Amino acid sequence: MSSLHRLIGTIARHRPSPGIRYGVPLLLVTFMTFVRFLAPAYIAPFLLYIPVLLAVSLAFGRGAGTLVLTLSTLIATWFYTRDGSLDGVDVSLLCQYVLIGAVMIWICDSLRRSVVQNEATLERLDGANRTLVNNQSELTAANARAEAAKEAAEEHSRAKSRFLANMSHELRTPLSAVIGYSEMLEEEAEELGQDSLLKDLGKIKSNAQHLLGLINDVLDLSKVEAEKMELYPEDIDVTTFVTDAAGTVEALVAKKGNVLALDVAD
Repeated sequence: MSSLHRLIGTIARHRPSPGIRYGVPLLLVTFMTFVRFLAPAYIAPFLLYIPVLLAVSLAFGRGAGTLVLTLSTLIATWFYTRDGSLDGVDVSLLCQYVLIGAVMIWICDSLRRSVVQNEATLERLDGANRTLVNNQSELTAANARAEAAKEAAEEHSRAKSRFLANMSHELRTPLSAVIGYSEMLEEEAEELGQDSLLKDLGKIKSNAQHLLGLINDVLDLSKVEAEKMELYPEDIDVTTFVTDAAGTVEALVAKKGNVLALDVAD
């Protein structure tokens, strides 16, 4: 049964031309007619055509089967009249052959259509399966590229964090020295009564502390990216905050001949 299924599917996929679809049945009918001449006279003329009718109906469908049934019925009738007169028994046998042959054609054609539809469905499923396999391969490759990009990004992030940590260490050391020396100079200036220097020394210390705060903020950014930042709400003195911020640019403002006016509410 599986061999027959494969045979029908193969013929259906190749879709033979009308010449082959009707030429092969004619050749088979001709061959069986020649065999009938060699067969004993008592054998019914239509018996040799039943296998041809079955095979042709399965392979080529209803049209070719109808052609074989028509030709074999006419040839069988001729054989009956050739061997003698056509009596009622012969007519009954021919009618039974035509009826059985028509049923065979209908059954074989239905089976053939079912096989063809199954083959078409299997081909569509195979195509869909190949598409799914290709999509799966592309998805796997895309995931691999995304994973490689993720690892590269994480490596860049780690390199940036190491760079920031090293740079902050290198910058904190001189800034700490600047802050420390500015505090010492403030104390000495206060002891010597040089009040005119205290304001400038205060700006130096304030700017150094501000720069140190910026460096700490840069490090905090890396902590935020690493999701390790801890927040602590605090109260601040707005006036002091604004004054310190303005003090960092006061020298640049004065150098350009501009005036920076602060208006801070109580």
